Amino acid sequence: MGLNGSTVRMFDWYNCNRALLDEPEKIRSQAVEIAGLTGLQVIGSRLFYYPEGGSLIVIALAESHIRLEIWPGVDERGYVNGEVQLCHFTQDNRELVHVLYLRLQELLNPDQVSYHTLERGPWPVGTPSGDFIRLSKREIWKNPHHHPSAVAMNLE
Repeated sequence: MGLNGSTVRMFDWYNCNRALLDEPEKIRSQAVEIAGLTGLQVIGSRLFYYPEGGSLIVIALAESHIRLEIWPGVDERGYVNGEVQLCHFTQDNRELVHVLYLRLQELLNPDQVSYHTLERGPWPVGTPSGDFIRLSKREIWKNPHHHPSAVAMNLE
């Protein structure tokens, strides 16, 4: 196939399902199930609790990982940030990154989202790179069309 590297979707979600954010073990379990249903091989998962009250879920995949940082009380909103990263050593997983992201978003049901996608690693000449990552998140929110992979939206 000749495709190397990986695709990373990094995101911030606001006003997520508050009842679910108070049950990080349930989120971990359902996220593992979602990864399996999309055809990914789950190697393992861990849930960590921060002393400040948030939690971290890490799901190791044969194809890379999923990370979810959960902060139920940030600004009185349910805030989650994370990333989905999949490598392309055996197949092109770019579309699967998007599908996995959407299924996790559906689980946590935010009403405001911000994300950007970064292509990493050795890509053939002419393949889009992640140079736009030098922009700050604030710049991406102000101008979501600055780069085709950078999107910010407010769902109502």
